[in-house]
Amino acid sequence: MEKIAFIINSFGGGGAEKVTQQLLEYILSTNSAEIHLVLLNNDDIEYELPSQVIVHRLGGKSIRYVEYFLLLWKALKLANLLSANKIDHSISMLFRANVCNVMSKLFGNKNQIVISERSFSNFNSGNNLLINKLITFFYSKADRIIAISHGIKESLVSDFHLNASKIIVIHNPVKLNRYSVLPVQKENVEYISVGRLISLKNHELLIKAFSACVDINPKAKLIILGDGPLKEKLQGLVCSLSLQNHVTLTGFVENPGEYLKQSDIFVFSSLVEGFGNAITEAMSYGLPVISTNCPSGPSEILSGGDYGVLVKNDNVEELSRSMIKLMESLELRQHYSLMSQKRVLDFEISKIAEKYIKTIR
Repeated sequence: MEKIAFIINSFGGGGAEKVTQQLLEYILSTNSAEIHLVLLNNDDIEYELPSQVIVHRLGGKSIRYVEYFLLLWKALKLANLLSANKIDHSISMLFRANVCNVMSKLFGNKNQIVISERSFSNFNSGNNLLINKLITFFYSKADRIIAISHGIKESLVSDFHLNASKIIVIHNPVKLNRYSVLPVQKENVEYISVGRLISLKNHELLIKAFSACVDINPKAKLIILGDGPLKEKLQGLVCSLSLQNHVTLTGFVENPGEYLKQSDIFVFSSLVEGFGNAITEAMSYGLPVISTNCPSGPSEILSGGDYGVLVKNDNVEELSRSMIKLMESLELRQHYSLMSQKRVLDFEISKIAEKYIKTIR
């Protein structure tokens, strides 16, 4: 029986964790494989796992910067764990897990090593000089590299001089939903956005753009699903714009679908995005999508604007105009709803998971 280890920093409520959960479920339902999940930290597991998954923790809480100095020790523990369990393939997601996976070679790990780069946030920053050097050195030692968008692959090749032939683009998967209906005419149009409350998600832009929508339609609503360090600041912005009766910050929600299927328009305001899981999940419910044209995932998902509305990045006026335009036009909402339902088929879990399986075999 083939033995596969998935390695990730922790299993909290993030996009990489959700993708890993979906891959584990699919592989176990269609293949006779033994699946191990290796967590670098001892943080709580927030997503439900199949009972067959064997979970290992390398130890320690997630503490910023301290974790980087512990990587060598964790790489040794990882190498011993992979060897003891006779793992055939190890697949890692997120930067620290990727480095730890490759570094395990130093301690005799012989299995096939596949790493997955999912974010632009490590790239091209003067504050991350050490991280960038680690990417260049360690990523080149992996057997295969999965990039979740063509933009990330291009950056890995041009900025870090990695071998393009080692890099395969595999977009993130999404579960298809049977619940998808065409929008209907209504006064209380409800916008929704999903994402961690951090600066890169640029929810401040979204809230300011939504304020203009309320000026046009006082019954409009905005729901933002997600938690993060900026929650208090964003709540303050909501109050300063007198939007307390219009904007809801829910905190982390394990099942966004219950909210998505009650909403009318999905809005994504990120400054940069490796892929955009929240977009494809919204599309799976047939929601029309408006997104900033940030590097680089949203543009790839929406195919340059064919399957949703792309607006100039970090531009409140352009975003508010598009939000108002879709709010006022049922015909446009129905058009982009159909486009969402068509496009999301390309990201169905079976298609994406089979690409992962093909990559490691």
